[in-house]
Amino acid sequence: MICVVRELIDEQLESDRNCGFSYKYVKLSNRLIDKLFKHYYAEEVCEHFYDSDEPQRIRFCNWQEAYSKGNFGMSQTFVNSYARRILKKNIRNFPYSVKGRLFLAKKDNEVRIYFYGRDVIKVDYWVILKKRQRV
Repeated sequence: MICVVRELIDEQLESDRNCGFSYKYVKLSNRLIDKLFKHYYAEEVCEHFYDSDEPQRIRFCNWQEAYSKGNFGMSQTFVNSYARRILKKNIRNFPYSVKGRLFLAKKDNEVRIYFYGRDVIKVDYWVILKKRQRV
């Protein structure tokens, strides 16, 4: 069932908003993704799974999978490529409109991207990018 619940999105973004992040909808193009990865690297990708058989499964995250450098021996190259794949393949190829599902916030040296997909693909995505240091 396709059902974007704004209340659940607001719950996810609330703690970041309290820390000064201001989320807005963005159109995720290949050009934007390439621009982001030219200036930022993926600090963390987190998948929140909502695939339990409970009647209220859309409200219950039953598993989180975190991808970051050093986690289970992951390299920075792997985390960057995984983040790109999530953004380019999973989110850009989402079978429905991503308007009202995809949010981006930028603050200081960090970009955070949140995607609400739990009602269709039973997973939400968080991608946290940090600014690359100039050498």
